[in-house]
Amino acid sequence: MEKRATDSPKIDVVEPETKRPLIHECYAAARRVMTIQLSKMLLISSVVALTYVNVHAAELSNDPLSSVQENVATHKAVLVDVREPGEWKEGHVEGAISLPLSSLENGVDASAFEQQLPKDKIVYTHCVMGVRALKAAKILEKLGYNVRPLKAGYEQLVKAGFAKAAN
Repeated sequence: MEKRATDSPKIDVVEPETKRPLIHECYAAARRVMTIQLSKMLLISSVVALTYVNVHAAELSNDPLSSVQENVATHKAVLVDVREPGEWKEGHVEGAISLPLSSLENGVDASAFEQQLPKDKIVYTHCVMGVRALKAAKILEKLGYNVRPLKAGYEQLVKAGFAKAAN
């Protein structure tokens, strides 16, 4: 059987009038997807920013450990250990005040520890690596203290010459 030119398969031709609605639908769908992606990016960046602000409200102190030690020895400053009680019992610096971050986060009676932590002195906070010291500093700053959180933890303080307390 021979094929004739008139027997060729039928091809649908899209007329220009039908292209426009299709283009508009694709554009609208792409716009919705882009809006959703942009919303997700904004949400993620907001969470990151809020986390950074909460953790990094205070800055780690640039005071050399020798100056910290001198300020504590001359009663110009107090050293506050914000580690938890179990960590404190394992070892702490002589003369340091134990004020666990968890107790600060649970709310404190400012007048109750104001006798232990005078507002007219520099308050150096320390933990193990500085993260909890920063968080505690933010809380204490809101209560009116001059706080300088230390990056150095208990081990580094002892290596720098701070005396270990007798447990």
